Amino acid sequence: MLSIQSFSARTGIPKSALRFYETKNLLIPAFRDQNGYRFYHREQIQLAKLISSLRLAQIPIKEIQAYLTLGSQEREDKMSLWISELKKMHQVMGASLHYLESYQSSSEIYFFDKSACEVIWFEAEAQPGKFSTVFQEKLSMLRMLEIQVDEAYLQYMSGEDRIKARVGFRINSEGEREKLIHAGRCEAMPAMVCIGMPFRLEISSIKSGYRQLFDYAQQHNWLPAGAILEWYRGENLEDLDLIMPIIKGDL
Repeated sequence: MLSIQSFSARTGIPKSALRFYETKNLLIPAFRDQNGYRFYHREQIQLAKLISSLRLAQIPIKEIQAYLTLGSQEREDKMSLWISELKKMHQVMGASLHYLESYQSSSEIYFFDKSACEVIWFEAEAQPGKFSTVFQEKLSMLRMLEIQVDEAYLQYMSGEDRIKARVGFRINSEGEREKLIHAGRCEAMPAMVCIGMPFRLEISSIKSGYRQLFDYAQQHNWLPAGAILEWYRGENLEDLDLIMPIIKGDL
């Protein structure tokens, strides 16, 4: 048996932290003597070190509490999930630092975490910057189906003088998805961390925007995790940004 002083010395965990673990039912002393002093079994050293390690890895108390009640396979699965989440966090923190270091060179470029969504896609062809007719045609069709649209995308596929592209519209509910089952191809767009840039010039010069965002990414060593997207928002899709995924959300 080890006193709290000896247990702290053996594990490297401060006595205050051991008392805190007790209040959270993570690590309960083996017993207390008549004076209330805490004593621990030597076998509890490994558990104490595990708890301390998980806390240092920023695992929340409630998740550690749940983890300690799991069987061996469930613990392995939970650890794999934590590893995946921490890898994503590490990438995002690295990208955040990278963005701040490169901010002064172009304050127009911003950095954001785009949430996952469902999108219905239509394939189309037009000259560069001439897809407005396609957008309006598909937008009218969706509104006839009583589907409200406030977010749309264009993803380049191939071509130079005449472009093949996918035009997509965000779906807001499962009911909308059912209405569109025969209209186009519905896909889940995963969560992703992106750099973005507002585009305020004439749409006919959209290629210059692509070039500017791509050049910025190359200059600052951003590695694309997907194709550049034209991202339209607003009731009439009047706001346009170009966005480039730099971290996928499904690590």
